[in-house]
Amino acid sequence: MSTAPETIRAGGVHGWEDLVGHVHAPHVHMLRNAFIAGDWRRRLLLLGEFGFAKTSFARFLIAAAACLQCEPATANPCWSCFNCMRIARGVGGPEDFSYWEVDCQGLSAERAREYRNEFEMVPDDRFAAVFLDEFGGASPQAMATFKKFLDGFGGLVIAVTTYDEVKNIPPPVHERFQKFHLGTPEPTEVAEYLRRKNAT
Repeated sequence: MSTAPETIRAGGVHGWEDLVGHVHAPHVHMLRNAFIAGDWRRRLLLLGEFGFAKTSFARFLIAAAACLQCEPATANPCWSCFNCMRIARGVGGPEDFSYWEVDCQGLSAERAREYRNEFEMVPDDRFAAVFLDEFGGASPQAMATFKKFLDGFGGLVIAVTTYDEVKNIPPPVHERFQKFHLGTPEPTEVAEYLRRKNAT
């Protein structure tokens, strides 16, 4: 995996076109093509300050992988099917197409092991995604548990954290992720984005 984060500028993300200023960037193009091809079983770490659309982008990517009516040419989710609506509301669990949202802030090793046991029960042929929110806030013991989980889990894993807490992620865990930086759009990028949206 690459150790340097790629840059994405985003607002609320409902489609790939909402990645303001980076719609045609090589790393976005490669990621979108992978999802179009059904290659969504990845480990992604989203970095950025509070309020910079990390959660929005994470849920978008999970919806793009799980959507029952995804646009085949763009990998944009429909946001109206059962899977998309559950993801948009942040509601997941092993009974819901094997989707979890985990608040990692202060997460203990014991609770991390309980989650890992749930993750490992998912059949290989079933959709499975894990969203690790505030990942940098997990305890060191929980991080060790997640390292073992990342080595064996066959689904999509998206973790988000701030720059202040990314230092808390041990290198053996950090290196298992492809990393993306989410920053604020430049005024010219916002203007171009609004021009394109108004033209459609």
